[in-house]
Amino acid sequence: MKLDALDNQSRLVIHAPLRPLAGTRFQPTGFLDLGAAQYKGPNGENMLLVESVQSMANLLEAICWDEAADNWGNPLRGLPCVEVQSKDGKKMINSVLAAHRLNSPYILESQDKTFMKKLKVELEIKEITAVDLRLIG
Repeated sequence: MKLDALDNQSRLVIHAPLRPLAGTRFQPTGFLDLGAAQYKGPNGENMLLVESVQSMANLLEAICWDEAADNWGNPLRGLPCVEVQSKDGKKMINSVLAAHRLNSPYILESQDKTFMKKLKVELEIKEITAVDLRLIG
């Protein structure tokens, strides 16, 4: 598959007809206090969110990971990720596979604050505030 056409694009939009794999129903994205994620489309049509953008990104990241090599799959090798190791050097988790990525308790709540300090310096975080996303990259 050639992906050269995506080299200078900021995003990839995939339109796909969906149908349940088994049975006749599917489970929409939901929130305990709000119920199913329903909204009005641009033309006033009732819409239902099946998966959030963040959830889809997580699912797409998971298929990009080569479990056998414990690394990004080709051609993604070389992309950054944060790896968490035990005291004896054994790999525990990384920011691609951790449920909350960099916000994983293994990363943010670690007793070793080296990574957190580096992240704060590189993202110019001085206090609890929004991160300047232009500094990520």
